[in-house]
Amino acid sequence: SCEDLQQVSDQDQDAFVSMMNGTIHLLGQIVGYFSSNLSFYDAIDRINFLQRCRTLVARLVQELPRNPLKSKQTNVEGLGNISESQSLCVRALKLCVVLATQLRQISKHDVVPHPVQVVFKDFLEQSAVHALEYAFAKHPAGFTQSRERLRQPGNCPVVFDERHFAVELLVVVSHALAENHSLDTLWTGLRSSVVFPSLEAPNDARALELCWERILLVLPFLEIDRQGVLEVGRRFKISCETWTTVKHLLEPILKVYRSDTQRQSPTLNNYCRAIFRRCFGLITTWGWRKCESIIGILFDFFARRSLSNLPNEEAHGSPQFLARLHEQPLLGLATEDRCFHVFLKIIGSGLYEMRKVYPDKKIGGIVWRLLPNHGRFLPKDQAVSQVDLDALRNHHDLLCTLYWGSPQGVRPKPTVLQNLVDVANSHKEACHINIRSWLNLVTYQLTANEPLSSLESFVEWLTDLFAQIVRQHQHARTEAEEQVRLAESAEGYEVNRSLLESTITQNQRQVEAILIDLLSSMRMAMKAAPDLTAAKTLLIPDLVSIFNLFSTRSPHTNKVIIYSLEILLLFTVKALPEAQVTASSDNDDSQDYGDWSAFISDAFPMISSTHEVAGHLERYFQDPLRQLLSNCFGADSPPEDALLTKIIETWVAMGRVQVLEGIRSWAEYLGDYGHDSWASLRDTEQTRKYSSYYLAVLVDNDTAIFKEHKQHILKAWAASLVEREMVLKYQHRLTSSLLNADCGDSILANPPFWAVAGRFEITAAEVSERRLSLIRNMRSHRRKSIEDAEGSDAIHLRANHREILKVMMASMKNNYQELGHG
Repeated sequence: SCEDLQQVSDQDQDAFVSMMNGTIHLLGQIVGYFSSNLSFYDAIDRINFLQRCRTLVARLVQELPRNPLKSKQTNVEGLGNISESQSLCVRALKLCVVLATQLRQISKHDVVPHPVQVVFKDFLEQSAVHALEYAFAKHPAGFTQSRERLRQPGNCPVVFDERHFAVELLVVVSHALAENHSLDTLWTGLRSSVVFPSLEAPNDARALELCWERILLVLPFLEIDRQGVLEVGRRFKISCETWTTVKHLLEPILKVYRSDTQRQSPTLNNYCRAIFRRCFGLITTWGWRKCESIIGILFDFFARRSLSNLPNEEAHGSPQFLARLHEQPLLGLATEDRCFHVFLKIIGSGLYEMRKVYPDKKIGGIVWRLLPNHGRFLPKDQAVSQVDLDALRNHHDLLCTLYWGSPQGVRPKPTVLQNLVDVANSHKEACHINIRSWLNLVTYQLTANEPLSSLESFVEWLTDLFAQIVRQHQHARTEAEEQVRLAESAEGYEVNRSLLESTITQNQRQVEAILIDLLSSMRMAMKAAPDLTAAKTLLIPDLVSIFNLFSTRSPHTNKVIIYSLEILLLFTVKALPEAQVTASSDNDDSQDYGDWSAFISDAFPMISSTHEVAGHLERYFQDPLRQLLSNCFGADSPPEDALLTKIIETWVAMGRVQVLEGIRSWAEYLGDYGHDSWASLRDTEQTRKYSSYYLAVLVDNDTAIFKEHKQHILKAWAASLVEREMVLKYQHRLTSSLLNADCGDSILANPPFWAVAGRFEITAAEVSERRLSLIRNMRSHRRKSIEDAEGSDAIHLRANHREILKVMMASMKNNYQELGHG
């Protein structure tokens, strides 16, 4: 009996061991009998049987000696000192847990009342907790030595013998509780014996570390299956979480930061970061999916700090994964991750794991719980601290992470992010943060395989950003001039105009930096668009408001206009049917802003028809772009080359789309009259210089243009060849384009240039050196072709040649007169 065991343990250790062996043998026989032979003639007999067995097992569990006297310590190889009596008690308790499990299974019958079934469910849990408390209190070191067996290389089976009684008990208890659907109870037995006894001093880092070590020590053994075989990955099928325990380990550290928010050493920050990383590992490595409680605790910690980083913790900007949301990044920890970065990855991974076990509605409640209050404003006319900037960035990053990790129906609205920064009145760094968040989310949304309507909020956000920033740029001049006017009328003196212009320029440049950031983000978003329909949604009509910033008095605005043209060019070229478009220019300035070849991407599918695209371009962009073209080439002071080449490329590409859809014809672009004709531009220095470039881009886009308008193009080419040396600029481009078009005209035969790999790439220096030979060769071959022709062909060739000569002579005469000789 149990009393006999207690009496013997107090008197004779050897007798106690002998009696315990007998008890273990008897319990084993009972377990075997229950498994193989037990049956009931009448189901009603189960209730009495269960009550009698429960009484016996309960007494045995409660009255087994917890600390037998005269414990003989023996050294077992690999496991250190072990009390034989203690190991026997653990084995007996293990069998009691098995018996409790069998009784629980027997109670699962319709004849057994539900309250009785609950009693046996609770009895199993109590027996398991009792056994775990005893085992780990008496022999906690058993796990440390046994863990090495789990690290055997290859597919070697993991073998445990009778010496590893603590591991054996843990495995039995875990499977018994899993069968009972109460795995949480496992940690109830471990808390008092494994974790909390070490927390006598809650601020003792060594005690906390010992607790963490023991938790992480137990987890690998829960991978062992019913047959005692290590099943790697079992933790993801049957999770055994104890976030309550982790919460008790976190609170002492977080409380330290609340007590003294400034004087924290880097060592404490490092330790806090290590704890955060462990929480991340528990979610991603050990499958602790129901992590909303620990995420809430960490969020409250940062919320009390207004989402700022830890004191004296160096900031490294936003985590890299936020810029790759469209690539569905796998979250992993990096060495440079700060505490808040790890927290964001905990949220991202936690939401991903919780979506496997929780419905969307519950995920939405968790996301709502993590939305921080907004009361942060960084005015543009005041200095801003790095701490405030980091906090604002963290606020944006948190909302981006929540949006990315949440199901579609319960995400935070993009307007929540949009309203974090008032672009018109906020510091420029705050604006950059807000724009970067827009880019991160819109590129993700474009690749999320969701309805196009989900982009509407981001388009509204983009439109609002454009309107506010362009308005700021316009007000930079009007506000400054109004302030000067008021000052002059009040003080009676005149403000220096150069000082005024310098101030206006400085203010405008600050706004332009924000605008360039927005345009760059818009371009990257358009590149990420999966089709032209999505790209067209992003091509907002407000883009043309940038064209109105052009002014020869403010050349610093040219860069902003070039960025806007690149966006329009990117969209337009994508709508063309060809898979390849010739690069824009070998001009150094033009190359700084990219070329057409950079816009081609196999990852950007074509739509079946360009009709919708052509209509969109015609409706919103044709007239503003024509006006910009006229302003740039009609200006008295020539704008920079990069702007002129980019606008030509964009104008021609848009024209190509219009021609393909039959809205326009190339004759309208090459004729002597019409709004779209190059000839309608004002005759300025830049118009003459860039005529060759304009024709070269046309021919490069569509060689059929040369065949249809050969005479017009040849006359322009011939006239450009006799320009003054100082006016030569893009004649080499036009010459290369005509030779590569290979229309078969004799005038281009046998040129004084060489083709490389079947293509001519003539340089400006080569044209300058050989243009006389080129003109002589052109006239010689045309004369020869006229002599060889007969009838009407000869008349036609002679008339064409006469026109070319007249144009060349007129050009030379004009050049002569410009030099003041006539």
